[in-house]
Amino acid sequence: MDKNEAKEIIKVIYKFGELFWEEGEDNLKNAWGKYCSDWVEALAYFVRSYAFARNIRLEKWCRGASKVIKEVGKSNKKPPDNFEIRVWDKFKNEIKNSNPNPSRNPLNPQNGKSLTGFITSREFSKWNYNIINWAKDSLADGKIKEVHKKLTEIRGIGDKIASLFLRDIVDVGGINEKRFGDNRKYLQPIDRWIERWLEEIAPNWGIDPPPKKYWDYAKTIIKIADEVEVEKATYLNAGIWMFGALFSEGEEDFKDAISSKEKLKQHLKKKKDLYRNRINFLIHEIKIDQ
Repeated sequence: MDKNEAKEIIKVIYKFGELFWEEGEDNLKNAWGKYCSDWVEALAYFVRSYAFARNIRLEKWCRGASKVIKEVGKSNKKPPDNFEIRVWDKFKNEIKNSNPNPSRNPLNPQNGKSLTGFITSREFSKWNYNIINWAKDSLADGKIKEVHKKLTEIRGIGDKIASLFLRDIVDVGGINEKRFGDNRKYLQPIDRWIERWLEEIAPNWGIDPPPKKYWDYAKTIIKIADEVEVEKATYLNAGIWMFGALFSEGEEDFKDAISSKEKLKQHLKKKKDLYRNRINFLIHEIKIDQ
């Protein structure tokens, strides 16, 4: 595969990122107004879509955490007294026989590192205790590195989840990612799909071997996105995840599909009906030049 062919493949994968926000009912774009106006809904969305959601084994935790936050915070303009403790106790009861893994659980109030403690701090009163408004306004002020750092100080929230949340806030909030310069790397969540994609694509940019460190992956995606002149590196990131996680049958299938323009075309044609059955996606909008 030469560089021009790789560019064509990247532009197709980018289209998946453009359509990323059209999929699913429970996404940030579809309920942006609700989440920005209600601190409870914002926090419940954060726990089910970010804090626990990236591990399929934690699906029960996602539902349970979201439920108890709504129950404890319901009808309150700000977090009620003992919010941290009440949420943690109700959460443990909600998941019953499942080990809550307190050392990594964002709801565990021990040592002041919980998510619930984070949003009840005095600092958060400025944003009416709304984690989405805090992130949106802080990013609009250019404080991307500081916001990322604060998120990763919460128990159980690492670089990937922090970057995933900030990527989505930037995209839905209409913030121009390029204003952040080199700190755009904080908007690039890195998972196995990104790693496999770069193993195939990066050598065409003279990057051989592909990067192996977390932030090197992030900077490489941005470099490639800029050279291909796609509008948003964040959309490319989302497109890679969407194509890998929802449109491929495992890592080898994913790598094979993006190994050449012709294989990508055949991959899309072969699985066209399957795509339509799995998610509401208009496959005819993905066009590959003859």
